[in-house]
Amino acid sequence: MTAEQNDNDCLGCRLASAGGLYIASVYIYRQSLGKTRLNRNGMILISTAFGLAGTVRLFNLYPKRKQQARVNIRNDDS
Repeated sequence: MTAEQNDNDCLGCRLASAGGLYIASVYIYRQSLGKTRLNRNGMILISTAFGLAGTVRLFNLYPKRKQQARVNIRNDDS
């Protein structure tokens, strides 16, 4: 197995992990509704971070593509 093949995950793996992150995001948001303003804002921030992490995971974005680009650059220099 090459390094390039090892960096790519199957669609099912990405869907499962992104789905889990989205569910955690919704759960944290729903729990924040009854809190004080400061607690609610902090929980909404954490919820947003989970949602963004789910999106990054679903579309296989950074950091995997950036690492792959570095590998390709190093191979071209050799």
